[in-house]
Amino acid sequence: ILDMLRTNHDVSLSMRSLKSHLKEGLHRRGNYSPLPEVRRAIMTELRGPGQLFGYWTMWQVLKQKHNLRVKRDVVMRLRETAVEEELEDRQRRKNLRKSYHYMGPNYIWHVDGYDKLKPFGLAISGCIDGFSRRMMWLVCGSTNNNPSIIAQHYINCVKSLGVIPMRLRTDPGTENGTVAAIQCTLRHAHTDYYAGSSSHSYGSSTGNQRIESWWSFFRRGR
Repeated sequence: ILDMLRTNHDVSLSMRSLKSHLKEGLHRRGNYSPLPEVRRAIMTELRGPGQLFGYWTMWQVLKQKHNLRVKRDVVMRLRETAVEEELEDRQRRKNLRKSYHYMGPNYIWHVDGYDKLKPFGLAISGCIDGFSRRMMWLVCGSTNNNPSIIAQHYINCVKSLGVIPMRLRTDPGTENGTVAAIQCTLRHAHTDYYAGSSSHSYGSSTGNQRIESWWSFFRRGR
């Protein structure tokens, strides 16, 4: 055995180590979580942001968030079954309305830029409070792609209101890197769950529905 390990697998072991491993027993991975429990966790995730996850990401969420041990191919099959059931529900017109969760004023601010007027030299930057839908700032300038300009809008707003949002949500553009760093720095000494680096989150612009909905209202109002 030692010669085979050394020759074929380039693994060097002493006789004592080999005997110790054999005494402990050699076995495949086991102790997988019960399938009903895994299925419940997948259905829970599919009712929220997890509906956008692929099976690989879903497998990681089950392992890290729910502390479940399951094979990836099992996750793939269970997820496909759940998606098929969801499609059947859609065919029966049983769609679930998307929900938006908040904890009150200044819980989360949504930041985005409006680019429809850029051909005319007008770039608009805006931020809205997710709870009250109050526009925290709405500034028109020559650009909304400069990180220092977006950060200046944020600093001016925080100074004038005297309050820091618990969370700040932006799209993953480079223009939001500075404001994300400032938000995390201002919240680093807080003790709640969203303190420090957790106080900022990136998300796709299309998924930032609070500010996108306001842009739609902005367009309809000419």
